[in-house]
This record gives sequence, structure tokens and C-alpha cells, in this order.
Amino acid sequence: MLPIKVPPEIEPYYRAWQREDLEALAVCFTEGIELRANTHPAPIRGREGLRAYHADLVPSVRETRILRHRFVSMPGSTAVSTEMTMRLPERGPGRYLVTSMMVFEFDPAGLISRLLVFVDREGIVPMD
Repeated sequence: MLPIKVPPEIEPYYRAWQREDLEALAVCFTEGIELRANTHPAPIRGREGLRAYHADLVPSVRETRILRHRFVSMPGSTAVSTEMTMRLPERGPGRYLVTSMMVFEFDPAGLISRLLVFVDREGIVPMD
């Protein structure tokens, strides 16, 4: 079971993310998934594109420590606000406080059809 209470519609995604199971992660999404992130210059489309994106991302965030999650849902969408500390080698040694927002949109079968990711790059704060 997850250590935090996660809305049921995104629980498979969170479980796969925690296990770093890229195949289980991919099947949470539609074949035509579109991921847009303010940290990535172009939209990522399709499960194959998403697999490549996650294959690069997962190793880089292994040492992330979640401080707080907030979930807000309405039919067809769930938003997640996260505060976390993580290492950002491009910014220097130590840990940094990072805030992000993710918006999941679902198809009628409950698969994620669109994911919007916002990272507050201006608000990143050194912790050490």
C-alpha cells in the first residue's frame, strides 16, 4: 500500500512510479498520450515517447523526498501539488526544495490521456 492516500484513479501510476516499473507506468496511459512539461521544450506524444522520457527521468529523481502532496479531483481530471527535496547537480551540490503541479486528464476507460507538468523553477530553494 502507498504511504500516502492517493486518489484511486492515479494509484496505479503512483504504484508503478514508486517501483520504477517503466512498463507498468506506460500502461497507465493511452496510446495517444500527450505530456507537456514546462521543463521540456516540446510535447511528448505516445507511449513510446513517454517510455523514453521516463527512462531518462526516473534515475535522476531516485533520491527525491516527498514532503507533501495535495490532490484535487473532479470528473475526468486530477491535480497534484507536490513539495519535495531533491538533488539538482546542474544547480550545485546539496538538496533543493522544489514545488511542482501535475494535472492528469483521463479517457472514459480511466487511462491517462494527457499529463501537464509544471515545475516552479523560479521558486527552487537550496536546503543545505
